Amino acid sequence: MKIDTDAVKAAIQTIPALASKTFVSVAPRTNGVLPTAPYLVIHPADGTDIQTGVTGPYVTRRPNFTLHIVGSSYDNAQTVTELVKAKFVVNGRGVKLSIAGTNTKPCRWSSPQPTQVDNSLTPPLIYNVAEVDFEAQPTS
Repeated sequence: MKIDTDAVKAAIQTIPALASKTFVSVAPRTNGVLPTAPYLVIHPADGTDIQTGVTGPYVTRRPNFTLHIVGSSYDNAQTVTELVKAKFVVNGRGVKLSIAGTNTKPCRWSSPQPTQVDNSLTPPLIYNVAEVDFEAQPTS
C-alpha cells in the first residue's frame, strides 16, 4: 500500500544525506546519469495479508520493502546503511512506524546479501541490499 511506502520513505528522508535522494522503484537519471551517491531506492511489495478474525473486518497487512542503499565507496555504503538501519531498529528493537489509522508492530530488518558492486557502470555502483517489513492493522 502506498501509505506504508510513504511511511518508510519518510523515515529514511529524515537522514540529511538522503532527504532528497530517496526514490521509489527507480532512481531518476538526468541526461542519462544516475544521482550522485549516496542515494536509496525503495522497492515496495504488499506482502502477505492475514485475516486475524473469522468474522471481524481486521486484516493484518505485512508489507515488505527491499532497499538498495547506494554509496560512493564501500565505506560510504556501509555508513549510510547503518544510518538507515537506525531508523528501523534501535538497540536491537524494531521501531514502530507512525501511519495514520493504523496500529503497527515493530519493524524487522534483514540484510540478505553481501555488498554488491555493479562494474558495468563508470564509476562502479556500490550498494547494500536490505529488507524492512512490519505488520499493520487498521485502528477501527
